[in-house]
Amino acid sequence: MNLLAQENSKAEGKAKVDGKVDGKNVDDQANDQANDKSNEGLDPLFLRKQALSEDLARLANFEARLRQIDRKILYSLGLGGAQGAAIQSIALMGGTTTTTTMHSRLAVSKQSLHKSLGRLIAHGYIEQLGRDEKDQRRHIIALTKKGRELERLLGEQRAMALSKVYRAANAQQVEGFRRTLAQLNEGRISEARINEKSLDEMGLEDKQARI
Repeated sequence: MNLLAQENSKAEGKAKVDGKVDGKNVDDQANDQANDKSNEGLDPLFLRKQALSEDLARLANFEARLRQIDRKILYSLGLGGAQGAAIQSIALMGGTTTTTTMHSRLAVSKQSLHKSLGRLIAHGYIEQLGRDEKDQRRHIIALTKKGRELERLLGEQRAMALSKVYRAANAQQVEGFRRTLAQLNEGRISEARINEKSLDEMGLEDKQARI
């Protein structure tokens, strides 16, 4: 082995010991290689409008199926989909929240929200804890023991449905799907800008009416 080869060998050995190769952490480099490999054969036009529309339709259809599962349980308890959405939303916020936050999160009218919450209170699934000390206009609500049990039951049924999908896929597909879900939950959708031109073409001249 000549002197240059010996030096290169020593450098590679040191890099492995230090946990870096070409200035990158070994684990990071492995992840990059795995991502490159997973993208092999991927259609470079996967961002086409038609492909995106189909993906959105699939997401909507899957969510609709999950809500069908919810309704079977909710209807048996004298509740509806709106009450199920409220229960799950409160649970995602730690079991306690305010009506103002609920209104913003569910994107429904105040009248519809109050109707749904009133029904849940009447059935003993949520309780009112008074007003927010920092803002007296905000009413604090929380899941009761009965409400937490219902949320757990809804979650279990949804998890069973998702597990069936996972079983039909391989580990790499499931991991890729989870990475995509993580991206969706990082707020990237909220960063998208409204296409003003499209709204103008629809005849929505009053921008305040668009929101």
